[in-house]
Amino acid sequence: MKRRGLIILFILTLTISLFSDSLKMIKKIELEIENVQKPPKIVTAFTKNEVVLVPWVASGKYFEIRIYSLKDNTEQIIKKESPALYELGDLRSVTAITIFNFDDKFWIICGNEKNGDMEINEYIKKDNEYIFNKKLNLKIKSWAVMIDKELKDRLIISLGVNESERKIMVVDKNLEWHKDLITLNDFSGYLETAEYKDKLYIFESTGEKSVSSFFGSNSKYIKLKHTFDAKTYKLLKKDEKAFSDMKYYVYIYQDGKYAYFGNYGGKINIKRYNLENGKVEDINMEEIYPLLKEGKIEYSYFAYKNKKVLIEINEEDIMKLVMGEIINNKFKVIWKKELEKNGVFFPRTTKSIFLLIPDLPTEIEEVLYKGKNYKINFETGEITKITDKPIIFFKMKDKYYGVLNETEKKDGKNYSVFEIYELKIE
Repeated sequence: MKRRGLIILFILTLTISLFSDSLKMIKKIELEIENVQKPPKIVTAFTKNEVVLVPWVASGKYFEIRIYSLKDNTEQIIKKESPALYELGDLRSVTAITIFNFDDKFWIICGNEKNGDMEINEYIKKDNEYIFNKKLNLKIKSWAVMIDKELKDRLIISLGVNESERKIMVVDKNLEWHKDLITLNDFSGYLETAEYKDKLYIFESTGEKSVSSFFGSNSKYIKLKHTFDAKTYKLLKKDEKAFSDMKYYVYIYQDGKYAYFGNYGGKINIKRYNLENGKVEDINMEEIYPLLKEGKIEYSYFAYKNKKVLIEINEEDIMKLVMGEIINNKFKVIWKKELEKNGVFFPRTTKSIFLLIPDLPTEIEEVLYKGKNYKINFETGEITKITDKPIIFFKMKDKYYGVLNETEKKDGKNYSVFEIYELKIE
């Protein structure tokens, strides 16, 4: 049976160079859809030699996992029963379908069709096609799953368990076991973790009202630390106060016994937290102050090679990118760039859209600027155009794959078109 509204038409394998010898379209997939104004949301992931397409959410009794070879015209369609609705009190909603990719296998993570319990379904490659191998029931109902950290033999994941909370869980990559760690009160943003010696630390921000005065009451944010045994994942200490501040701080990176946190808005500041003795120090940021305007400013931080920090500064009309390094407790500016804020989108180049980490890849990061695609050289700050198309790139070990999804009408029919690219870094 063919699923209504989504019919595969054809696949063309192309090797057309676009704008640069380093970028090539290697596949084009066209799917017939009902409405170009409301196309189905489809998620892409890459294995070593394939691209996999799954719907963001399922509709109907079944959904389809579509697998296309990047080497030839081979295709495969796997049908899977749709997950049961997520129910919490009076709330009933569909659940997101998470795909996580490896070299020769991938996981589909979603609620099962019976009671909605989240399950990890593993598909492995055998005799040139993918087959179901095993599954692991996580024994919890959730509306979405994100991957927080990929380790050598396990993953740390977050499961949304209501409108705001996230349950943190560690999962064995062989799907032999899983273990609940802790439930945090905020599902948004990166999971803040650090590991030192035999301890795993998970950080969490919470609000606290300060004492009211004649001038009103101010909110204070507390950074909590939860400590686990790094091998057994036993909870050793919970809700320990790391530091507090009037501003909201987010985790940036870890360097040995130090974890670094930057504030989200206001006058920029970075704190260094000693994981051994709990000492907190403010980093000297004087070198960056002359680069900032007055007014509302928001910051995002990304770690580069675990020793440098790229700061995305969003002012009212300008986005600034500043690469720096903390030396002797001082932030040293290495390079800076300015872009018009209107039309700038700064996506992450990771192996999966479901992998949320604050680290940058070792070669490039992409910037979508006014519908065009650029790459940033992290060493020099040089920004060069890749293509005039807003392609989203994924990093698979030593390869970069790109996806451009657009809708079009031709011959009276509507199509969702996926152009698959390979980018070779020069």
